[in-house]
Amino acid sequence: MRWLGIWLDSTLTFKTHVEKWTAKAQAVAYHLKGLTNTNRGPLPGAVRRAVRACIEPQLFFGAEAWYPGMTCPRWNKPAKEGPSRIRHLIRRMDKSLNTAMRAILPVWKTTPLSARHREAGIPPVSHLLQACRTRFAARLKSLDEAHPLARPRQPFRTRLRRTDELLPRCARPDLLAQSAANFGEWLQSVAPRTAIVYSDGSLSRRSRGYGYAVHQDGLTVLSGNGRLGLAEVFDAEARLPRGLRAALSLPAADQIVVCLDNLAVATCLQGMPSDSSQKEFLEFQALAAEHGATEIRWIPGHTNIPGNEQADALAKAGTSTRACRRSPTLAYLRKVARQRPKDAFKAWWEVSAPQQTHHGDFADYHERLNHDDARLTCSCGSNRFPPSLPFVCTHPIFSYPTRPGGGCSRNRPCEAKTKDMAVAPERPADGQQAEQRSAFEPMKC
Repeated sequence: MRWLGIWLDSTLTFKTHVEKWTAKAQAVAYHLKGLTNTNRGPLPGAVRRAVRACIEPQLFFGAEAWYPGMTCPRWNKPAKEGPSRIRHLIRRMDKSLNTAMRAILPVWKTTPLSARHREAGIPPVSHLLQACRTRFAARLKSLDEAHPLARPRQPFRTRLRRTDELLPRCARPDLLAQSAANFGEWLQSVAPRTAIVYSDGSLSRRSRGYGYAVHQDGLTVLSGNGRLGLAEVFDAEARLPRGLRAALSLPAADQIVVCLDNLAVATCLQGMPSDSSQKEFLEFQALAAEHGATEIRWIPGHTNIPGNEQADALAKAGTSTRACRRSPTLAYLRKVARQRPKDAFKAWWEVSAPQQTHHGDFADYHERLNHDDARLTCSCGSNRFPPSLPFVCTHPIFSYPTRPGGGCSRNRPCEAKTKDMAVAPERPADGQQAEQRSAFEPMKC
C-alpha cells in the first residue's frame, strides 16, 4: 500500500519503500554516469549539484518515517538496545550513491569508497540518514504543545520518541492566528518627551549579547545590556521587552518609538511571532498593548545613527558579561541540527582517512593490473614512480648543472616533480573537494 509516497508492507519493514525509491535514484545515477567518464564530461562541481538536487531527495524520501537509527530498543527488553536490522537497506542505498559518486569523479571502479566520499564531498548513507533524522527532531521541537506528535502517549520508546530525544528540550511555540496589537502608522516626526528605544544584538565567537539605549530629547536617559546562553543573534535582537520596560518607567514618556535594524524581528513584533524567542515577542506585544502609544520603526544598521551605534556597542560589551542559565532557543537547536551532521562526517573522515588510492600512470600500478599496452619507463630509462616517493632522475638534461631554470641534480630529488602525499591532506570545505584538486593527474618521472 502506498500512502503519501510511503510504501507500507504488511510487517512495516519498509523494504519495498527503499527498493522503489532506490531504483528511481539509481536510474538517475546511471543517466548522469553515462554523461561522464575518466577522460571527459561535465565539470565535477556541476554533476555534484545535480546529485544533491536530483538523486539525494529521491534516495532519502520518507527517511523520517522508516529510519530508526542504527540501534533500537528491544520489544521484550525496552531498556536494552540492539541493532535495528536495517543494514541490508543501507547497503542497497549505498549502491545508488556509489554510482552517483562515480558520475561526479573521474575515477575507476576499484577506487576505495572512502576516497570517493572524500573527493565528492558527500557523506556516507548512514550519515545522511542521521542528518535527516536530526532535522526531523528539530521540526518536532517547533510543533505546538497541542500537536499529537509533540507528546507521544505510548510508554515504549518508539522511533518517533527516540528521534525527538536527539535534541534537548526547549520552549515550544504557541500558534497564534494573528497579532494581538496593531501599532499603526510610522512616526513622521518625533514630538517632545517622546522616548526612543534603540536595541541591537551582537555575535562574538562563543557568545551572543544584547543592548538597548533609551533616548529622550536627544539625551541618553537609560541603557542596559546582557549576554544570552544557548541562543542566536536573532534571539538577542528579540530581547526588546527589557528596553520597553525601561522606557515605561520614565514618568514623562507620552509616546514610545522602538528602533531596531533587524527587519525580521520588527516583522515579528508587529504580527505573527516566530517560533524562536516567542515568549519575548508575546511579552513585548502585551506591554505595547498595555501602554497603547507604542510604535516600531526599522532603521538601517551601521549607518552612523548615534542611538543605534550606542546600542551596538552595548551589545558587544554584553557578550563578555555573565550569561544567564536558560534553556536553548529553537533557533540554536536548528543550528545544532545543521552542524551536527557536518561534525560527524568530519570526525568519521579523520578516523577512516584513506591512504593513497594507488592508481596512476606509474609502473607498479600497470604491473599490478597487467596493463600490457602501458608505458612503464620514463624518458631517462627508469621505471615510472608515484609522486609520493622521492627519487633521483638520471636523465642527462635534468642533471646538467647549467640547464636553464636550474634543473634536477643527481644528488637530490626533483622538488617540482615530487610531493609528499603519504599523509592525508586536510578535508576541504563541503562541495569544494571535486574542484580544488585532482588526485588522478598523469604521474611522470
